[in-house]
Amino acid sequence: MASEIRVDKIHNEGGDNDSGLDMSTNDVVAVKIAGSEKARVHSDGKVGIGETTPTSALHVKDGAGANIAIQS
Repeated sequence: MASEIRVDKIHNEGGDNDSGLDMSTNDVVAVKIAGSEKARVHSDGKVGIGETTPTSALHVKDGAGANIAIQS
């Protein structure tokens, strides 16, 4: 007998309901901490840290809007 569990969000076991993994957007896994998205991985392998629509293999954006991108 095979079992399957499907979830859109995973929170930590300690009851911190505003931090965890959010998989509610198709083909994206987002990391949320204190209710704010900090990073996401898209199905094409692009990773955004502080950036929701990464345009490079790794796209980092700081709070002041400065961008750093690593091309593959």
